[in-house]
Amino acid sequence: MKKERKCKYCGNRKANTGRFCSRCGKPLYGQNKINRNGGIAVALVLLLAIVVMIVVSIRAKNEYTPAGDHIFEGDDINAKADETTDVTNEEKKFVDESQEAEEDEVEVDVMNYLTDYESLESVLQMQPTTYWQFPDSESYVAEGFYLEWMDNAFSMKNEGNSMVTLYGIHMGDETREAETVLLNHGWKDCGYGTYITIIDENEYYIELQSDESGKINFWYLNNWPEGEDLADAFDSLKES
Repeated sequence: MKKERKCKYCGNRKANTGRFCSRCGKPLYGQNKINRNGGIAVALVLLLAIVVMIVVSIRAKNEYTPAGDHIFEGDDINAKADETTDVTNEEKKFVDESQEAEEDEVEVDVMNYLTDYESLESVLQMQPTTYWQFPDSESYVAEGFYLEWMDNAFSMKNEGNSMVTLYGIHMGDETREAETVLLNHGWKDCGYGTYITIIDENEYYIELQSDESGKINFWYLNNWPEGEDLADAFDSLKES
């Protein structure tokens, strides 16, 4: 049997038929319990509000920079793509500049200028230098390649210009290969790295020097060979 509970508002002793008095309709459990239950509800609401605020704060921290600039995942991808594009453009610019530099540096074979040697001054953009063969001669240099002439005689020497060649022979090429090239073009081997030939009735002399590894590090060419040994060699060449 349920214990009767008297309603404190109307005095009804048979008011325990539910949570509210059957006569006056007011709550049977008193205002304290209502207040207590209400306090619990308010606490739960506040706790929920705090949780929501924490979640919002975390999301805001992830989505915004300290300066307040909004950053989305797509923006980060685009930024990385822009950085990649910048690097690619810089590399392309470097390659283009390198290609342009290579195009500007055109090889010059002096064998094509045996009768037009003076034009090498402008072709190679040579600069005046101190004479090294004939006093009072025209003497020029371009990155280790020297040209000098006086009257109809010229002298050339190469001490390191890889863009100036002899029949395509470069500085640093194997000496044996260079010798083969000269012999194939009709030059006579006079020993000790010296060679002679006659082209259009004009006599020419070449001297090759190599380093310890057998690679060319110097060559010399002129159109006024002198000496008894060379005179005999040219006579032999003319008779052959």
